[in-house]
This record gives sequence, C-alpha cells and structure tokens, in this order.
Amino acid sequence: MRKLLERSEIDFINVLYKKLFDLKDTSIRNNALKILEQYPDNPHAQEICNFVLQSDRGIAIKEGYFQDEEAT
Repeated sequence: MRKLLERSEIDFINVLYKKLFDLKDTSIRNNALKILEQYPDNPHAQEICNFVLQSDRGIAIKEGYFQDEEAT
C-alpha cells in the first residue's frame, strides 16, 4: 500500500490519525468534523473522516493506547 502513496501523503495521513484520536477534550466524531473543516478538499481526510462519521457503532480503540504511544 505504501508504494501507492507519495511520502507526503503518508505523512499527512499519519498527522490526520494523530489529530483524529487526540481525545483530550473531545470525541473522535468531533475531531473528524474539525478535520473535514480544515481539509475540505483532501481525499484522504474525506475518506477517513466520513468513515468515522458514518459509523453506526462507533470506532473502538484500546483504552490508553494513544497516550502510551506518546510516552515512548
């Protein structure tokens, strides 16, 4: 998959996921809405955020997973 994307696209998606799962004062759904406002014309942001917003069951994450990642 990585060979199908430019390095700049991979870096953007990495930043996008960090913003999406930054749950300090908000939810994944609210973060997805903010990201869509920031990057309305980016196809990667649209695909990922629309997936989150259209989910009926929500997005499961392991509790503390992203906080532990920052500590390393």
